Amino acid sequence: MVRTISLWLGLCLTALLGGQSIGRFGFHDLPEIPGFEFSAQGFRAKSGLADWLRFEAALTAPKYAAVTDTKAMMTFDRHKGEPSKLEVDLNVPGFRMYFPEGINLSLSSTSSPYLSWREGSVRNDVPTPAEQWLLLSFTQKQPAILLAFEGKAPSMIVDGKPGDWTLRNTDAFSGWVRIGLPCGTKEIDTRSVSALGDLVEKAAAHMKRWTGATPSLQSVQIDDSPLGLRVTWHYDRPGALVPTPVILAPLGGYPLELESRIERLDAYDDDGPLAVTSEPDLVVYFPARRVPLGRFLAFGKPDTFPLSTVSPIDVPSVVELALENLMGTRDPATVKLGESALGGFLDQTTFVTEPVSGQRLPYDSEGQGLDLAASHALLMQSLTTTRKASSDENSLLATVAMRTDWRSWQLWVQKRDIGRRAAALASIAAAMCPEPERRLSGAILQAGLASERGLNTYWKRIDSSHESVPLLETLYGIRQTLYALHGPQEADPFASALLSELRIVGDQNVEVRPSEGSAMLCWTAAGKEPATFSLFSATPLTIEGADNLDGLEVSENFGAFTIRYRAKGPGPCSARISHSTVAKPLPPSCPSPKYVESSW
Repeated sequence: MVRTISLWLGLCLTALLGGQSIGRFGFHDLPEIPGFEFSAQGFRAKSGLADWLRFEAALTAPKYAAVTDTKAMMTFDRHKGEPSKLEVDLNVPGFRMYFPEGINLSLSSTSSPYLSWREGSVRNDVPTPAEQWLLLSFTQKQPAILLAFEGKAPSMIVDGKPGDWTLRNTDAFSGWVRIGLPCGTKEIDTRSVSALGDLVEKAAAHMKRWTGATPSLQSVQIDDSPLGLRVTWHYDRPGALVPTPVILAPLGGYPLELESRIERLDAYDDDGPLAVTSEPDLVVYFPARRVPLGRFLAFGKPDTFPLSTVSPIDVPSVVELALENLMGTRDPATVKLGESALGGFLDQTTFVTEPVSGQRLPYDSEGQGLDLAASHALLMQSLTTTRKASSDENSLLATVAMRTDWRSWQLWVQKRDIGRRAAALASIAAAMCPEPERRLSGAILQAGLASERGLNTYWKRIDSSHESVPLLETLYGIRQTLYALHGPQEADPFASALLSELRIVGDQNVEVRPSEGSAMLCWTAAGKEPATFSLFSATPLTIEGADNLDGLEVSENFGAFTIRYRAKGPGPCSARISHSTVAKPLPPSCPSPKYVESSW
């Protein structure tokens, strides 16, 4: 099935139930810019050796004018030589600043930096021609910085003395300036003429991607299947910055497939390699198994010991309760225990006001509480999916996903273990949602998790001495089956049972037992009164009465089987069930998994 999503929904794909998706821009007075450090005093490339470009005075009265998960616009008080606006758009590299009354930036390098354009270079006290773009580079090894002028370009000059240089315009200028890293955060030595020439040649090769009009997302189309999602992000023009997981996730074990053309910019920043689309569409296929509606039925009754108590503030026990609730044989008391845990979470949670959007969230700026919210999102979806095909009620899942950063597809929090744990749990919850948009939010989070692991491999290829950072993996065995992950761990048998094609909807607990070439559907009747429960099957079923039944009526509608029965008396009941010859065998039963996580 293909669905075309509106522009707003496409931009806010990680916050489907209302509320503003803020990604990396939440909880920060100033936006975090890929490849840069930015403060009220100035900015620099995110490299240990990079010089700061400092404003004449600290920016004052910072205020967000607009924020989405892909874009942030800020305003500041107006001062001569300083920016009054800042725009960060994750669909393009770098950022833009609006200078209403000229440019005045100070540097503290020990020797004069260079200003270069396509035809030449100058150092201190020599003005440049009025060029649409200039490269600022240094004699000390550090990243080169691009200044691209929109509209009429000014002549620029570096003057001053060692340790106290000023970069300024020599004639009147008012307008937008795009700041970028055409060679990424790679440290470059430009002390020689040949090195300067190489830098200019390399930067010029992709300059249209740095100075062209910003691509605008028009729509998002999802082609949904039980095994995966083919997603098309449609922009109004080529040149949109490609999220790094599209390149890095396969290196980290998630085999998503890029199905459109991209252009590598031969550069990288702290998030990974830079690439842009070569056509208006970015098309990606995500392996993502859809967990069917209801609780799964498997052969046999597992040896389980139902949870008797659950702390609503303990992530492992909440997760175990959520997974137990997905079993066809689960104890009916599990539902009440789950509802009680959810209520306790809402009663005990301290909500924090996020300053950018003004929303009240169950976690703070560092991410404290995010993994607990994700565990309850999983619990909420496990309770919902046993009753109906919807995730509309699961506002917690939307609240977690709203911190998904568009560039890295990671939950953007300072405490990475919490972010990774929350992303893993949310990706499992999303796999149980029938809506393609929600399933995509889970696949995106899984891609972000794999990309973080792939980034380790990427850095190792660039620098063989790079030491990989161990990364937390939560319930990896289940995600391995749901998202076709390639990893060192074995798939969890619970995940195979979770995908069983025979499902039960409602509160009745049911067991399937082998019986002489077929199977017996076994349950317990409360009394003689008529009762009903429903099964869902991907293939035809034959259901016939057997034990302790005075009557059995089965109606079918597009794979939904409604079973109405009257028991002879309270106690065990059974019915013989036969699958179509094309049906997959039911998986063997297994106990609900224990909460497992490890770092590797």
